[in-house]
This record gives sequence, C-alpha cells and structure tokens, in this order.
Amino acid sequence: MPEISFRLFKGLLYMPVTITNKGQKLLLNNCIFDTGSAGTTFDTEEAAKIGIKSTLESKLKRLVTVGGYQTVFTHCVDILLLGNQTLHKIEVEVGNLHSKFGIEGIIGTDLMRLFDWEIIFSQSKIRMYEFHQVSIHQTE
Repeated sequence: MPEISFRLFKGLLYMPVTITNKGQKLLLNNCIFDTGSAGTTFDTEEAAKIGIKSTLESKLKRLVTVGGYQTVFTHCVDILLLGNQTLHKIEVEVGNLHSKFGIEGIIGTDLMRLFDWEIIFSQSKIRMYEFHQVSIHQTE
C-alpha cells in the first residue's frame, strides 16, 4: 500500500509530489493535501521549469479562492507520482500559488477520490488504499 510522508505546518499537511512533463521531472515538496480544493493545482513558476505553459489548447478556469478569484489554465501531465503510486495522463490546473500562498501545489479532491485515504498523524504518514476506477475529468 502506498504511503506518503507529510509535515504539518500551520494546520496544513504538506507532502511531496513529482510531476513529469515530456520526459522532464519536477519534485515539489510543498504541496498541500486539501479537501477544500476541488482541483489539483500547481504553481505557474514551478510548472514552467519543466515546460508547462499556457497554450492555445489550454482551457482557462476562474477559481474562487480564500483570497478572492484566480484564473488558472489546465494541462495534462504525463505522470504524477504520489508516494510510490504513479498516475498517468492527469489533467491539472496551473496558477499563481507560490507568491499568493507560499506553496508549490495543491492536491485536490479530483485526485483524492481515486483512493481511500488514512491519515496517521502520530507517524506523519498518509496511506492510500484501493485504486478506484473513476474518471478525474468528470464534473459533478
């Protein structure tokens, strides 16, 4: 069963995530596990390091955030690695997270609903169970 180590900081669970785009890998250590976020989002500056930029094919979305509204674009990453669980061809959102919130990414409920999760605070670990066959491109 996949496990992910996390650190608790100011009431938030920070975890590492690795994304791969066109053969380029990027490790992001400051991603929060956020049940209040519908989508998985990565910081624009970080994503640009591996060639993820807005294109004519990108869909734009306007999100409601704690600080107001934010426009993001979507991008399909080749691989997203959570712990030792590899997810292929995952659509994510890309927006300005670092300068506004000081984080590199948000793991939202679009990815969370693919697994059952157990948070073990005493060990600073999150366990992932049962891969669910749910399309993450669905809107509900």
